[in-house]
Amino acid sequence: MEKRHCIYYHCCYFFFMLSVLLAWTSFSYPTFPTTILSSLLIVFSVFFFTSIVLPPPTCSILQSQVSRIIPTLLTGFGVAFFALLLFRIDYSRPILLMGGTLSCIWYISFYARQEAKWKATLYLVGDFQQSHDKLTKKLTLKPYTPIMDLSLLKNGILVDMQTPFTEKEEGIISDCSIAQIPVYHISRLQERLEHKVSSMHLSDTTVRALQPNSGYFRIKSVLDFVIAILAIIISAPIMVIICVLIKSQGGGLIFFKQTRVGQNNQTFTLYKFRTMRTKAKRNTAKFASEEPERISKLGRALRHSRLDELPQFWNVLKGDMSIIGPRPEQPSFAKQFAKEIPFYDYRHIVKPGITGWAQVTQGYTDNTESTKEKLAYDFYYLKYLSWQLDFEIYLKTLRVMWIGKGAA
Repeated sequence: MEKRHCIYYHCCYFFFMLSVLLAWTSFSYPTFPTTILSSLLIVFSVFFFTSIVLPPPTCSILQSQVSRIIPTLLTGFGVAFFALLLFRIDYSRPILLMGGTLSCIWYISFYARQEAKWKATLYLVGDFQQSHDKLTKKLTLKPYTPIMDLSLLKNGILVDMQTPFTEKEEGIISDCSIAQIPVYHISRLQERLEHKVSSMHLSDTTVRALQPNSGYFRIKSVLDFVIAILAIIISAPIMVIICVLIKSQGGGLIFFKQTRVGQNNQTFTLYKFRTMRTKAKRNTAKFASEEPERISKLGRALRHSRLDELPQFWNVLKGDMSIIGPRPEQPSFAKQFAKEIPFYDYRHIVKPGITGWAQVTQGYTDNTESTKEKLAYDFYYLKYLSWQLDFEIYLKTLRVMWIGKGAA
């Protein structure tokens, strides 16, 4: 979408937003205060500052702009608020709050909608080892011919770095780079499309890219602690009811404790509500799907709703786990998978989570093949770890709890 078309849509929405704010003002005040006018000017300035700074939306798997919206709006309102204090200009907090909220809703919904339906055209340069059939759902792919002008390639070219290039193809890639035309690697776009990073195609450079963002990592630890405390307080009545129900079914232990592998391959004790029958015995580590007869009726309901995981908020407070991260595995399985799956131990670079990208995307795993798929989702989380991805996982987790997808 061209910039001028974006400005047109932004203008239309702004007049709608202005009418809403003016309607609220006329309903709330008998006369029109001067504070409203100054606040509307601030909202107007920040809104169009954001429209100018943000690039036009493009295909979501090429480069999403959604993550830049909130920082841009916060920057605009931050500067404006500083100017209000500096020049001692009176303002209306409700107008600024409503204007900022409506602006945020508009830009996020506009970019998310446009990026989802936008189908950019990329030109193929060189041979391809990987299939690009799945990419045609999001992109229009055309073969490049030497007679083409570089201006036709403005959206970018697609290459496969795992195959050799001819001298002419290397020249095309070099010319595009110099002309600031995007050069996309097929493996990177496949990652964004499928939301996973295959361990079978990891190179040394890719492994280094899996190192989590240290800045957000520190913020994430604080958020985990705060959310865990709030979750324990809010869910306390539910946990008391679960404890009573478990005790009423033949007594036995309320909590199930098991050793799991955490960050840096360190083991810890994981807590869950007991979902197995008390008389059943376990001599070796097994997947839950291998012993369904051992699960009680109450336990099946708890697993379906994921309420059996509530005690793991205590693991978060202890520092053993995070709210979001790769699910912790039993030591025997972790050793087995480390021998069978390349780079498996790299998932232990972060704290394991109560929920994670693999859980909300793939669901439950019960063998080596499905664990390879799960690891690909874990690597995607490590590579693209951010507040946006964590927020998406929170929303998907609520959906999983509601429909019971992946529970076992």
